[in-house]
Order: sequence, then structure tokens, then C-alpha cells
Amino acid sequence: MEALERTKDEESKKFKSHKINIDFSILVRIKELMVDVSSSCMELALKEKRNASAKENQESKPEGRKKGSAKMLWKAFQFAFRVYTFAGGHDDRADKLTRELAHEIETNPNHRGLAVMAVDGGVAITLGDDDLTMRWDSQDLESSLA
Repeated sequence: MEALERTKDEESKKFKSHKINIDFSILVRIKELMVDVSSSCMELALKEKRNASAKENQESKPEGRKKGSAKMLWKAFQFAFRVYTFAGGHDDRADKLTRELAHEIETNPNHRGLAVMAVDGGVAITLGDDDLTMRWDSQDLESSLA
């Protein structure tokens, strides 16, 4: 996608020479829709975590469900990070959900060695055992896509 964005003027001229009209604004729309999908996934993961927590209070064997919801939260966060990288930013909704998700991950006892920090108006997550760091700054999607 990035390569296409860098060369879209040149590519547009090539397409037009063959009488093919391409609307490159669709790329912006794809990025915005991916951010929406990511936000929906984060909302769903948070909802599932809350439902699982409610059931834990009613059941006597919550350990398997805790590990499952912890993994789901982490996967949702990883997906959000990939979308952030692809789209070049998040909108306000995605930023808020990312912070909520990061807080849930940080307070989850099944994620040992995980550090979640608010850094320079963004979020950084470090997973000690895997030496993995994900960081992004909070910014408005429209300004980053323009």
C-alpha cells in the first residue's frame, strides 16, 4: 500500500494513457474501514472479557476461561497495532479502545512480564519474555491519511 501511495501519480498517468480511470481515494476509504474493523474487534474482545469475568464470579472453574480471554485480548491488541501501522493512525474511537484494551491486558494476571505504558500521548507495550515492543502515538486518522 505504501509503495502504491508513493507512486500513485505516476501510476495514474500510466492507467490514463490506457484509458483506465482509477480513483485512488479508495485507499483512504480502505484504511478508514480497517480502523473501523479493528475498533469493532477491540469492542468485541472487551465485551467477551467482561462477560467471561461475570461468569467467573458465578462458576468455580474460571482458570481456562481466564487464559482464553487473556489470549483474545492480546490478539485483538496485536491486530489493532497492525491496522495502526497499515492505516498510518487511529481515530478517536480506536485510540480510546486501544487504551482500554491495554489496561485490561496490563491488569490481567495471565500476562506476566507485560508492561503497558502511556508514552508521549500514545501507548507502548513490552512483552518481557519475547522481547517484543509495540508502540504507537495517539493521532487522528484523518490527519495521518491526508
